[in-house]
Amino acid sequence: MNTASMVKDARILIVDDEPSVVLLLERLLQHEGYTNVVSTTDPLLAQPLFASFGPDLFLLDVNMPGLDGFGVMSQLGRCTVRGVHAPTMIITADVTPEVKRRALIAGVDDFLTKPVVMTELLMRVRCLLEARFSQLAQRELVAV
Repeated sequence: MNTASMVKDARILIVDDEPSVVLLLERLLQHEGYTNVVSTTDPLLAQPLFASFGPDLFLLDVNMPGLDGFGVMSQLGRCTVRGVHAPTMIITADVTPEVKRRALIAGVDDFLTKPVVMTELLMRVRCLLEARFSQLAQRELVAV
């Protein structure tokens, strides 16, 4: 399977408490050809969904009621799927330096602010997924 088809088949998990944001991200990704997108508006479901779905990419909001994005990240620990780090992208309207600092400390791989520029989001999603699949391929070569 080539990298382009692997990227389009990637498992993407979206966690955002705003249904309109979730719907927008789902539609955008599906329109771009991503076929394996799962989402929730309940941050308390993030950990079990992550464990059962095994995403290749995790899109996460920060400011959510009950359990914020940093709490979700704390629950997940090292976001590892199939032995390789699954990248996490924070998508938030909170642009304060404190949130960016906490995101970096939490190990977030990318950070986008709302409102999201759709072409930028798609480019970053593709780049993160290509890097992940490259790491998976290297790991498989080493194992052989």
